[in-house]
Amino acid sequence: MLAWRAAVADFVIARGEIAAERLAQMGARIVLIARDKSRGEATLARLHERASGLGHAVHYADLARIPEMKRVAAEIAHKEPRIDVLINNVGAMFSSRRLTEDGLEYTFALNHMAYFVVTEGLRERLLARGYMFSRLALVRAAFYRNV
Repeated sequence: MLAWRAAVADFVIARGEIAAERLAQMGARIVLIARDKSRGEATLARLHERASGLGHAVHYADLARIPEMKRVAAEIAHKEPRIDVLINNVGAMFSSRRLTEDGLEYTFALNHMAYFVVTEGLRERLLARGYMFSRLALVRAAFYRNV
């Protein structure tokens, strides 16, 4: 049984969801960041079914908006004394160019800025036990293979 605390940013893409479930089954307490409330609640319920008693949690944010990225990172940092594993799994690809409220191209904001801003906001929690004990995983979607 592991005594890990793992945060998974925007887990609802299949790979992140599977990683969260597997880590929970190994004893990790999972803290999720989700964009979609119904999918977030469904995944949280599955985590509680498969690995109950660990206090899994979900936080909601629009990870294409920098203020939301900062808010959710601060919210998690306030509640969690440490994070042992951070899995950044947010991503999407859009067929047409569109800008976020912050003036960034949507794909860039979601696929790159979200990783950086959330990770930076959780950096102190990742390093709480020292850099030898923390893990950071950046998961990219298959659509980057031929770019």
